[in-house]
Amino acid sequence: MKVGILGASGLVGRTMLEVLAVRSWVDEDPLLLVSGRSAGTKLSFRGRELVCVETDAQSLAGLDVLLCSAGREAAGQWAPVAAGAGALVVDNSSRFRLDEGVPLVVPEVNPPAAGRCGPGKGTLIANPNCSTIQIAVFAGALARAFGLRELHAVTLQAVSGAGQNALAQWEKEKRDPDAAGGGVFPRRIAGNVLPAIGPALPAGDFEEEAKVRRELRRILPGCRDLPVTCTAVRVPVHTGHSVAVRCVLEGPVDMSRVRGVLDGQAGLVLASDPHAYATPLEVAGTPLVHVGRLRAGPDQPRALLAWVVADNLLKGAAWNAVQIVERCLGLGGPDGNGAGAT
Repeated sequence: MKVGILGASGLVGRTMLEVLAVRSWVDEDPLLLVSGRSAGTKLSFRGRELVCVETDAQSLAGLDVLLCSAGREAAGQWAPVAAGAGALVVDNSSRFRLDEGVPLVVPEVNPPAAGRCGPGKGTLIANPNCSTIQIAVFAGALARAFGLRELHAVTLQAVSGAGQNALAQWEKEKRDPDAAGGGVFPRRIAGNVLPAIGPALPAGDFEEEAKVRRELRRILPGCRDLPVTCTAVRVPVHTGHSVAVRCVLEGPVDMSRVRGVLDGQAGLVLASDPHAYATPLEVAGTPLVHVGRLRAGPDQPRALLAWVVADNLLKGAAWNAVQIVERCLGLGGPDGNGAGAT
């Protein structure tokens, strides 16, 4: 099977390549597609060096699967070309997430139908926002079992979520305490937190907060009109997003039932004690969503509080995309744990 990665030299593209290296169904070297300025970059795959090539229509024509992680503009240009040539395309950018004709998928929550979107069928599927994905794995189980009235989230998002240049800015600021902000982030990120991710919107939100709200409404079952609020915060952590989530259920919280539902949720690890929790440092490099600090709200019998942590480059991007491919190809269960899974 011929697989391509668009944006292969970026942080998520490199992570996609690492995930593919341990998938048994990847039986050929992936095609590494980049912009002209990154062409010639060499990346390691199963102990060999692969050379990145510039993207064009000819290179896309022979692909069975294309994983896109090259930003809105490149996705808008090349993803339809690849799908038109028959490839199964999973796009990690925000370009197609709100298009009603494009599924927005978290495999544990709203999986695509296996066998209906494989190679040769020209299917385009959108990968959600990194924070949306981990919230959805948690809240999706609750929505199915109990119904949701409201969802409120505060995201604490790692620097790697903003890309390689963001990490470089952070490293520079850590070396130089007098370095001013600017560049990827408007103010210093080293030793600081920034409650502003993405462009400012007229009503006072920033774009990242609007993404979480819009995308959760598309993904969670029966939640098209769910009241959702979000405050998105960038924090000086390398990898791993954390989210403080408050869900209001349709009925009073039965903690025993809630724990039973979450224990049975694919792709989720529930802490055994309500005071226990995982941290970004501990979950980096793992593909699962970790839920801790699970407790009922003290003043609202329907409220449930939780701390939700995941690796933003894996479950928040590369791993979720590969899970979608495996679900479409019928290579694994709803959680994507097919042959060769890490």
